[in-house]
Amino acid sequence: MIIAKKKLEYGLPLAILLLVTAGILQDLLASVLLDRGFVISESLLFKIVWVIFLPFTFYLWYGHKKKQLFLTNWPYPLVSLCLTVGHLLLSSLLISAIARGVMLLPFTFSGILKYLTAHQGPVILLVYVLLPILIRYLQREKPEHPADAPTNITYPDYIPVRQGRRVISIPAEEILCIRSETPYSRLLTADGQYLTNNNLKQWQEQLDPEFMVRIHRSTIVNVKMIRELKSRANGDYDVWLENDLCLRWSRNYPERLRALLHLGQ
Repeated sequence: MIIAKKKLEYGLPLAILLLVTAGILQDLLASVLLDRGFVISESLLFKIVWVIFLPFTFYLWYGHKKKQLFLTNWPYPLVSLCLTVGHLLLSSLLISAIARGVMLLPFTFSGILKYLTAHQGPVILLVYVLLPILIRYLQREKPEHPADAPTNITYPDYIPVRQGRRVISIPAEEILCIRSETPYSRLLTADGQYLTNNNLKQWQEQLDPEFMVRIHRSTIVNVKMIRELKSRANGDYDVWLENDLCLRWSRNYPERLRALLHLGQ
């Protein structure tokens, strides 16, 4: 993920620089072949359309990663169309504002919008069709290599917890959930609740990940104790346990959620 991010941060500006350079050379060549004037400032002005890819691409990158930004949960075709329209509108606005305010050129917003739509519109649309697919590919989680996977890990069947002066053993599979109460955590079973010194990260390392799953930054749940999942229509789910306790499964922890939803189909 870090390598992919670095490639985006350095590769994208370089690609845009090459596009701007190629566009200027194209304008220069056209002026020579068609015997018309060439003004580098005007040529550079219209290359703003390529620079706009920078903020839009980073918006898509972090939007897809966080899944909380506007547009990022919409279907890809609609996202591509909205980004293309926004790109053309913003480019036309900036070019017309600079042309009339700084360079004193008689360029109008509508005229520039028509020009960009006709000449660069299809290319911009194609980029925004392919870009979400590329970002999704770069942000995919690579499967762990078998050679790097830990072997012969055993997880305890019973968890010792302190209750007053006593230490009692709780069957791991009877745990309903574990909730963070910084700097402690609370372990819940059908028979009671126990405050422990471990944090959630420590519990994740000690318990079998096959059934004890992180569903929220403050919650681990026993998936064997889930009675019902109900969508909140925003990527999150309400989780109802066997004891009628309702928890929230955050869309930021989607891996096991997808598997459970698949089994329920």
